[in-house]
Amino acid sequence: EEDFQDTMDLIEEVRFHSAYSFKYSPRPGTAAAKFEDTVPEEEKSRRLTLLQERQRQITLEINRSYEGSVLEVLAEGRGREPGQASGHCRENMVVNFTHDGKVKPGDLCLVRIEEGCKNSLRGTLVSRVSSG
Repeated sequence: EEDFQDTMDLIEEVRFHSAYSFKYSPRPGTAAAKFEDTVPEEEKSRRLTLLQERQRQITLEINRSYEGSVLEVLAEGRGREPGQASGHCRENMVVNFTHDGKVKPGDLCLVRIEEGCKNSLRGTLVSRVSSG
């Protein structure tokens, strides 16, 4: 339990933007495969749920902190909604943004972030910096 709490304390301190997390399971051929597994499956599931829920909250908090800012975004294609493009900013987050209909993949754009969502940012084109 102390190791788990140390992990939870670490994600609070570091505030990773995202994290891949899984229940512990020994892999054949590794030293860990010889260890006795003393944590019941139910407890592993409980801990994983707590860890992933807190990480989702941190990710949303980080994404919301970008609201109102202008980010440089490399357009990569269409967004899910009509009139929307999608790309990545320098911070490697997905940004979906409305535009003037002239943005194409490879364009470098300035985008005002209007909403930090759980998995991405949403915004509106301010200007194109360069065409790809």
